[in-house]
Amino acid sequence: FHILLRGLIALVGVAAWQFILNFHFKFRALNIVIPYGISLVLVFGIVFVTGFFEELHKDAYRDVFLNYTIVFAIVTALVHTIAFVRSKKQR
Repeated sequence: FHILLRGLIALVGVAAWQFILNFHFKFRALNIVIPYGISLVLVFGIVFVTGFFEELHKDAYRDVFLNYTIVFAIVTALVHTIAFVRSKKQR
């Protein structure tokens, strides 16, 4: 069950990145902040619903927040770095 929940959280992250890649807001920072916020709410919702089926650790929300945010930030930094390098090579 735990592995399936991790997969579901990863799927939420992938969906957030699809949102980032396919929608563009006027302000560039909103391209990341809005999908991150929506996906984080979904991840918290997954943890909340999980609490109905099994006992959660007292720091479950903090742990999922830190893990999801750190991975999201690393992926964001890598993707933007790769895009920056590619744009420089094309010039």
